[in-house]
Amino acid sequence: MASGATQPPEQLVQLVGIAACYGIEWSLGSNGRLEYKSHYNPQWRIKAVEEKGLKGLYTTASKAYSFSPGEGLVGKAFAKKEPIFVKDVQAATCAEDVVNAIATGDNTVYQREGLAKEYGIHSVYFMRSANGVFEIGTTELFDTPGDMMDGRVSNLGKAEHEDLLQQAPPCNALKALVENSRQTGTCYGIEWTTSKSGCLVYKSHYNPPWRVEAVRAAGLKNLYTTRSKKFTFAPGQGYVGKAFSKQQPIFVGDVSSITYDTVAEADQQEFLRIDLAKEFGIQSAAFIPSANGVIEVGSSNVAASMKDLIMDSKY
Repeated sequence: MASGATQPPEQLVQLVGIAACYGIEWSLGSNGRLEYKSHYNPQWRIKAVEEKGLKGLYTTASKAYSFSPGEGLVGKAFAKKEPIFVKDVQAATCAEDVVNAIATGDNTVYQREGLAKEYGIHSVYFMRSANGVFEIGTTELFDTPGDMMDGRVSNLGKAEHEDLLQQAPPCNALKALVENSRQTGTCYGIEWTTSKSGCLVYKSHYNPPWRVEAVRAAGLKNLYTTRSKKFTFAPGQGYVGKAFSKQQPIFVGDVSSITYDTVAEADQQEFLRIDLAKEFGIQSAAFIPSANGVIEVGSSNVAASMKDLIMDSKY
């Protein structure tokens, strides 16, 4: 058993997203076993567990477990270097499975089925990390891993899994900018970077926990940041491209006031994202250029100026 919890990596927090209710980071220890290292539970999940009168959480109760490579679903995901999706871990094993496991020496039987039933865990995704396994779980039943990963893809194949695994954590400057501007309603940040082709492409994003909670409460299945991943901008195109090309910050005070007629034909890609912003209640946004890209932050409130949106003296 791991000696104590550490702060969960930002990647794990982002992977939990909206649909999932927990994440656990398993790490290969010096004894050759995969041990608990850290976990993350959204605030809504903690509250729901408390309201049910349960003591502790599925994540904290899992601390007592460890797995050899190939043992259990955690160990199997690590040993085979392949993701494993289980639609319902409460039905992952049965008496026949146990008998077969004993006969064949297969150690992939799910060992926390009773714990999953106690805490109402159903669909779970196990994905290999650099030195262990990320486990992402839900209280709902999903047919595919893509459905539970914020609806980002319809199904997670090898390429999509690698994309999730290699997703860059938000840079410290982006996270600090969003967190320090919480009073203004700043609810997200996106880091755009220049690609080999010269276009500006998505690199990372950050959503503060309160924003994820609010979006989930609104019944939305994903986030403005994750939906923005598919967009790219040439220098000079859209607000992202214009901020980069001019190397000057751009402030948009009220997204809802922008219409198709006010957007240049070359910026239709940006207009599609403005519609997306309206869907997720984004009101004001700022685009801050650097030598290698653009940092975008936005608010669910209407701000009168850049200073009112970003609580940082530099801007």
